Amino acid sequence: MGFKRASLLQYLCILIIIYSFNFSAVAANDDRNKLQNYIVFLRPATDNNTFVLENAEKWHNSLLSTVFKNSSASRLIYSYNTVVNGFAARLTEVEAQELLKHPWCVRIILANNRYKLTTTQTPKFLKLRGYNGLWRRTKNMGEGMIIGIIDTGIWPDHPSFSGKGMPNPPSKWKGHCDFKAKFCNNKLIGAKSFLRAGAEEQKHIPPFDTVGHGTHTASTAAGAFVKNASVSGNAMGLASGMAPRAHIAVYRVCTEERCEEPDILRAIEEAVKDGCDVLSISLGDALKPFYNDPISIAGFTASHMGVFVSTSAGNDGPLPYTLSNDAPWLLTVAASTISRRFFDSTIKLGNGLQLDGESKYQPNSWVPKMFPLVYLGKVSNIKSGQCLNGTLDQKQVNGKIVICDRGGSTRLGKGLEVRNAGGVGMILVNSKKDGYDTIPDKHVLPASNINYFDGEKLKKYIRSTKDPVATLVFKGVVMDNMRSHSIANFSSRGPSRRNAFILKPDIAGPGVNILAAVPPTKVEGEISHFAIKSGTSMACYSDDKIEVIIQPLPPVKCAKTKAVPQEQLNYPSIVVPLSTGNAVIYRTVTNVGDEKDSYKAKIKVPKGVSATVIPDTLNFTRVYEKKTFKIVFKWVGGSKANGFGDLKWISKRHVVRSPIVLQLAAQTLA
Repeated sequence: MGFKRASLLQYLCILIIIYSFNFSAVAANDDRNKLQNYIVFLRPATDNNTFVLENAEKWHNSLLSTVFKNSSASRLIYSYNTVVNGFAARLTEVEAQELLKHPWCVRIILANNRYKLTTTQTPKFLKLRGYNGLWRRTKNMGEGMIIGIIDTGIWPDHPSFSGKGMPNPPSKWKGHCDFKAKFCNNKLIGAKSFLRAGAEEQKHIPPFDTVGHGTHTASTAAGAFVKNASVSGNAMGLASGMAPRAHIAVYRVCTEERCEEPDILRAIEEAVKDGCDVLSISLGDALKPFYNDPISIAGFTASHMGVFVSTSAGNDGPLPYTLSNDAPWLLTVAASTISRRFFDSTIKLGNGLQLDGESKYQPNSWVPKMFPLVYLGKVSNIKSGQCLNGTLDQKQVNGKIVICDRGGSTRLGKGLEVRNAGGVGMILVNSKKDGYDTIPDKHVLPASNINYFDGEKLKKYIRSTKDPVATLVFKGVVMDNMRSHSIANFSSRGPSRRNAFILKPDIAGPGVNILAAVPPTKVEGEISHFAIKSGTSMACYSDDKIEVIIQPLPPVKCAKTKAVPQEQLNYPSIVVPLSTGNAVIYRTVTNVGDEKDSYKAKIKVPKGVSATVIPDTLNFTRVYEKKTFKIVFKWVGGSKANGFGDLKWISKRHVVRSPIVLQLAAQTLA
């Protein structure tokens, strides 16, 4: 009987395995016959055949018709013939493999990645305004430049996009504006929408911004001057973009839920054909090989055609290796803080120490008197220290200001727990991972979010006395130069996984609590046309890139050359592989300053490393003259660890700095 039971059990197991295998096979077969978005790259037409270029869509449909009998037109999403040669189409895996056999076909990629968005005082902070500001020195504020914004669209009926006083767009402009005539002007000269890749029906969706991201970033880049700009009366002043005289062209590729690869590729192609000088792409994605990444592929061609491509580093920090858009030919921008806090909430302790934090809830009825201060994390478990739901004892909290550690629950939820337990206020302390970044939330009670390091001072104080006390003082907008120029906690970090010896991000720009235009939004019962947002998207339009926006650059000329190691790529930053002991790095520089000028090298490296610049002086006699130099690095002793330094070329009027990262450990960065 036992044998029969065992045999029956074995038989059932075999049946399960067979049916599981059959089900898996059916599922796999279904996947192979499921329609998905593919991007097909084709060999270029011989001698740039004009007929093929002008009839690209017909040609692409004819290629599609070779793999299925039904109408190919319904499968074709876009035709590309400028930044890439090819098309996007809905294919099954079987059809894609069949199409790949065609002699015209070079490569096919599955375009199923969905990219995500990465999201007044800034012009002054960046020294654009004032007597010696960049606006005065360049005199044009971006006039004559066309900035292409590839994002969620734009809200055209906004004062930041007024065409009053703007000149006509340059004669090279070939684009058009899909809004009604009343919304298009000499500021907003172009508006198109590309959302076909994710739509079940091939219907046109206008480029109106329903998310707010594109409007915010467009006004940060080139918004017109707007007086009395504020959010609920906060930070009132004169708002403008970094290049207020530049023209704007927007290309909507994102909804709130998605940004599809074929749409992004088509938008870059259209922007280049339309005549944009600068492309700003605030979209991020998990890393793919460059040859499969639409932004990297199209960005390379755009750069070769003289279009400057600026991208956001991503909002996946603070861990390393979290970068997006790290191709060497793209400008990768991190986000940094600015010198202004919109909603200051200062903590005053019983020992006289003051700690600055933020809270959007700033009640007028609050009386800043001293209250008992309590931190349950020191006497209980981590849940009480984090003020998680149901963890606070009313007997210990009632009538006191409570210290709560971030993590484990929402920031607003912690305040609700404190209030329900009878607390009169909350001090929200950052974790070490959160660092210096504080968030001005609309809390349910008087509160302040402080950085990790001030949180350590606060906890030290509470341990030092039997009767700790504190109060909160709400100050609204304050200037705080101590906080400026620090990298935001959320900003993605390097090193680059794909470019171990290319330093990324390239630059950092203001990206924390940036006030800029948004579609009409209800804030505290009132309609607001501005909002405060943070993200590398906002940084994408600031800092050193301003020079590019305001001052036109000559087209990029890429000479044919042999492949070189990453560290020898003629990049302004330098990453040195010293794991073998020595390295020689070459760079070529171009004089874009005074016609006759002389620069002297000054290099700084960590202890244990020697560095010699040869030659150590560069003498220029004309503009655009090129000079090549080399740096000989040697490890001369000490502990082998990664280090940092810089090279400065110094003349009477200019200092040109290149950051240096020394890779001394045996392992690679990636």
